[in-house]
Amino acid sequence: MRSYIEELDRLGELCRVDRPLARAAIALGLPPDSHGGTLVAAIAAALDRDPIPPVPVPKAPFQQNIRLGGDIDLTALPAPNAYGLTIVRTPDGGWTNWSIDSHAAARPQPAHRNLRRRPASGHDPPGVAGTR
Repeated sequence: MRSYIEELDRLGELCRVDRPLARAAIALGLPPDSHGGTLVAAIAAALDRDPIPPVPVPKAPFQQNIRLGGDIDLTALPAPNAYGLTIVRTPDGGWTNWSIDSHAAARPQPAHRNLRRRPASGHDPPGVAGTR
């Protein structure tokens, strides 16, 4: 493996990530050089705040693209999806793991696959009430 990485580096194909949290920090309104603990604290603090209410606008460029019924396809939207927040609780509720990481989908999949309760656990997924 080491020789493979060295060869990638020699060919200029190795990507060195010098600011791995910069994009997540910027998305949270923090400086790009923020440390992981600062990001976790910002996310935890946000959970206790009231959500920002939407601001309706009478006309916007996105309103020109309307899809109804069977034409609806969320994967066709030009929305950024380079990273995501994953919150997973163990089945016994003993601990919760948070991560900011990359998500990718090879093909559209129903959302319920990601939110389905594990029958043996007896718990709803974090943030999803009443799925039993």
